[in-house]
Amino acid sequence: SAHRRTPYVGAICADAASGRVLYTDNADAEAYPASVTKLMTLFLVLEDVRAERYGLDSLVEATPDVNRCEASWIGIKAGESMTVRDLCLALMVESANDAAIVLAVNSSGSFDDFVAKMNSRAAELGMTRTRYYNPNGLPPNAAKKYPWKSFNVSTAGDQLKLALAILKMPEVLEFT
Repeated sequence: SAHRRTPYVGAICADAASGRVLYTDNADAEAYPASVTKLMTLFLVLEDVRAERYGLDSLVEATPDVNRCEASWIGIKAGESMTVRDLCLALMVESANDAAIVLAVNSSGSFDDFVAKMNSRAAELGMTRTRYYNPNGLPPNAAKKYPWKSFNVSTAGDQLKLALAILKMPEVLEFT
């Protein structure tokens, strides 16, 4: 008989208001967060908006970096523009990999600078087992298209730290 492997690695559940952990199972096991990566991207964009670096209604133009992705996407091309709000909606509702890249480059000026910002913010949040290589969670070297060297890695416990931080921003509920 065929043996099907489950992708399950670990879990954690907490009360969002208090942060009190209600259930945990292997919460420090490293795994690939895939598109859950986009929560950190959204978090950093919303921090930018709170710091008034730009607004949700600001228009953002896609740079050629947008070509560093594949489906799922919204199909924005270099030179085209969308608002930060619409890019955030695409990021969270469509899981749009291209929206993640456009938001990242807009936030930090370059793809690599945004990834550095992701890792720095993760460290500040105590996400000690998390390493980011891109803002969308795509695997490395798919069709040789992506320059990053590895998969993003995190744990359920680290993702709880991010979730508790992002839930302190009620505006996140517009996108989730």
